[in-house]
Amino acid sequence: MTLLLVGSDSPVANMEEKKSSSDLWRGPAPVKEMLRDDCYTDFLCDDFDVKTYTSQSIHQAVIAEQLAKLAQGISQLDKELHLQVVARHEDLLAQATGMESLEGVLQMMQTRIGALQSAIDRIRTKIVDPYNKIVSRTAQLAPVVEEPCLYRMST
Repeated sequence: MTLLLVGSDSPVANMEEKKSSSDLWRGPAPVKEMLRDDCYTDFLCDDFDVKTYTSQSIHQAVIAEQLAKLAQGISQLDKELHLQVVARHEDLLAQATGMESLEGVLQMMQTRIGALQSAIDRIRTKIVDPYNKIVSRTAQLAPVVEEPCLYRMST
């Protein structure tokens, strides 16, 4: 499982999941401590199953407690996300601007591809129509050409 989170050295740093609870995430201490809680480690596993997790919660009768922990975790992650967005605001704007320019280039390329396709279609009709006429006329002339050959063979 690979999570993409904003890092300190680059706008986006890759984080590989670790099975040990001591190194689940290389991030700010509050979030790192939060992810050490067993309540959250279940969600980080590759084989996480919602139905199993829900049935275990119901069976253990700790639904209210887990919901409170999950709400607290979501709140903490929202705060951390906000802090990272504020800290990397300029980088994020630069990336967004870059994406807009890439979208413009992509639109221009799509327009040019459409023009190229219509030019190919025009050329195809200029080639295919005469070719079809030649094939048709050749088929019409074939019996005329074969008839004298058959006459010569018979004599």
